[in-house]
Amino acid sequence: MSVVGAGVTAGTIVLLGVFAVVIDRGGAVGLIAGYQAGELPPEREAELARDVRNLLLVSALSLVPLFVHFTVRGLPSVVHTGVPSVVPLVGVGWLLWKWNGTVQGDAESVF
Repeated sequence: MSVVGAGVTAGTIVLLGVFAVVIDRGGAVGLIAGYQAGELPPEREAELARDVRNLLLVSALSLVPLFVHFTVRGLPSVVHTGVPSVVPLVGVGWLLWKWNGTVQGDAESVF
């Protein structure tokens, strides 16, 4: 068991969860890199906040296999290295495609 690895992973999971809640519930969309609060109408800004919240929560959940690996060492390496690496990349790709790949109103992209 790697106490340091488990602690760092657990801390990262908690931090991602806190950022997700603050961005979505706290209205702190200014924390989203590349976005200035007020650039979008309120309903689109709320949608952006929900999308970023979902991305952060999925990324946090993708770290659970890594945490399990550090605590019990019972997972195949594909699970504890592949899932935490691939899931966030796919999520970020989707977010960038959604918010930069389509024309919304008079702005072509957000980021």
